[in-house]
Amino acid sequence: MKELDTTALSDLFATRENAVANMLGNLKDLVGSLGLELVGVSFNE
Repeated sequence: MKELDTTALSDLFATRENAVANMLGNLKDLVGSLGLELVGVSFNE
């Protein structure tokens, strides 16, 4: 393994960053919807 394929490596890092960003986005959406539900519940009571 003399030559390191830098494009494959950078692609790997890019996908990993995208995956992390997507995960954080989903988490934020989840927290946001949970927050809205909690607010809605407190308004309903």
